[in-house]
Amino acid sequence: MLENEDFVKYANESIVCVVGHNDTGHEAEVEDAKGNKSPGCALYPGLQCKQHQSIMGEVGRPPEGMPRIELPNGVPNSWLVAPDGTVEPIDPADQQSAGKVQELCEALQKKAGKAIGWKDYGKLQEAFESAAKAVEGGDWKAAITACQAVEKRAAKMPPSVGERLAKQVEELNAKVAEAFEAAKGEPDAVQRDRDMKALRAKVAAKIGPKALPVVAEIDAWLKANPVAPAK
Repeated sequence: MLENEDFVKYANESIVCVVGHNDTGHEAEVEDAKGNKSPGCALYPGLQCKQHQSIMGEVGRPPEGMPRIELPNGVPNSWLVAPDGTVEPIDPADQQSAGKVQELCEALQKKAGKAIGWKDYGKLQEAFESAAKAVEGGDWKAAITACQAVEKRAAKMPPSVGERLAKQVEELNAKVAEAFEAAKGEPDAVQRDRDMKALRAKVAAKIGPKALPVVAEIDAWLKANPVAPAK
């Protein structure tokens, strides 16, 4: 099954595939085209042997809150683990059929609800990381742009994405609010007005249907503190 190119392509994009195998009768090093050797499993490319060996014990004694898999005698055995931790054994007659396993996975994903493909997950992580970095650095426009990129995808993704986005927007709003309060402290009225309007321009763009709550506060402040034009 792991040598079926179509299944491997599907698995790389759509599921997390974990292999447990406690056999030690194969090479624990891999060799590249130049003859350089490095730790790696000759049987399962991309893994080190200690990984596929240790998983055999870890799934039966998982950390608190993680799903536990009962390991019967005999091999091979395969299971599907849902996002909520539900464990479903795959019938022995099906587990060697890549097409059947994919069919079972797709049925489980449909039952579980909206999913995030691996490519989308990578882009999502990049957007959140960019937003967090921009918030920390005070680059409000970049932070809003990153949040907008997530918002465009959130409707087609699990609710957790929207919840994470809401938290990120809340953090962004709090930081902009700090900048708003700092701008109020400028003693020169003309400069203060310029700074406040410049801040508003940076944070005015909407994330989805709404602008940051602090934008309304800035607008109210500008209305309550007009500056007469210079003569």
